[in-house]
Amino acid sequence: MAYFSSAMAILKKSLIIVALLILLAIAKVILNSLSPSSQAYHELLIFDYQILLLVWLSIFILIKLVSKKPFKFIRLTISLSILTLLFDALFHWMIGNPSTIPGFLKPTFKSYYTTYYRNIIQYDPYSQYDTAFFYALKPRADFPFGNVEFINSYSTNRLGLRDDQPSVTAPQIVCLGDSYTLGWGVDQYQTFAHLLEENTRKKVLNVSMSSYGTPRELKWLNKIDTSSLQYIIIQYCRNDVEENRVFNVNGHLPISSEESYNTQVQTYHWQRRYFPGKYSITIGYNFIKSSLRKMIKGSSSPYYLSDDPKASAVEFVKVLDAYSSILSRKKVFILDLNDFHEMNSKFLMSVDSVLNTDAYSKIRNSIINLDVSNTLLPEDFYLLDAHLKPSGHRKIANALSRYIQ
Repeated sequence: MAYFSSAMAILKKSLIIVALLILLAIAKVILNSLSPSSQAYHELLIFDYQILLLVWLSIFILIKLVSKKPFKFIRLTISLSILTLLFDALFHWMIGNPSTIPGFLKPTFKSYYTTYYRNIIQYDPYSQYDTAFFYALKPRADFPFGNVEFINSYSTNRLGLRDDQPSVTAPQIVCLGDSYTLGWGVDQYQTFAHLLEENTRKKVLNVSMSSYGTPRELKWLNKIDTSSLQYIIIQYCRNDVEENRVFNVNGHLPISSEESYNTQVQTYHWQRRYFPGKYSITIGYNFIKSSLRKMIKGSSSPYYLSDDPKASAVEFVKVLDAYSSILSRKKVFILDLNDFHEMNSKFLMSVDSVLNTDAYSKIRNSIINLDVSNTLLPEDFYLLDAHLKPSGHRKIANALSRYIQ
């Protein structure tokens, strides 16, 4: 009789939970249609609360199977709610103090920080829509930008580049790149572009912006003064592959509308909004999922988009070849910068292999690959943020200076 009573209680609660899950799924569809800009927020919220309902049901079933004591519905609900909020507070504190995060949890915390927590400069008020590049820093601006591990000062010249005004006129070296070259995580005088200017006594212009791929970086060569240009430094990152591929397929890079940019800005702000349980449920779920994937597949998925260095190198070199009329007359240094755990020489070795084919004879002799994967150490990177500390920029500047001098 007791067994039958427990089974009926489990069935009843299961049906209630299923009904709630369905109602949440319906709510998601309705919210998607009513407020597309907040989709990232309410989809995560609904998904997390569906997970919480399933956890509640699992605990309820376990209690009913192993305990003969009367079940307290309210006690379980309150206990689970308090526990969720306590882990929320703990995880929020750990993100603010990255050195306290246990090693086995760091990849999951890093993923959460990257997706839901960090400030992104191209979507903050210091940036604006640009018809040529989709977004760019505002010209002649001074502002701070930072995250939990750093806060830095930024100054832009009349072109909206993070450099001084004199560097715009007849630079001898230009540094093209994304957030790594921009100096995400360091002050203006600590970027490898600025340090390179100090080391070589040549005029260096830092031409970079967060999340630019190779086509947008090279496009700047048509906009800046190249009359005295001797050296071009192109910094690659493994998430450039998608932009490079789009450029090669279309023969140019389509630039989305200002409305599209504004939508991305709204999505970014919604993604960062908090709801009770966001830290504990999202991080907990992602940790369990990645652990199971690692057990089944033997390794976790790569942090960046490209895990095929040869295919990425082909797309990259194709973009370089499109600018062969400029690159073939200069010395071009290629850097591959990524999160520390994604640093290796495979991409640059693949670039060498692709360049040695007849199709790229125009640019082959102009390009020098500079591998810094063995130069940069874990202490040159932030714990949560994938970017370089000042020590990393100093090492890169020194390596480039030795080649140039």
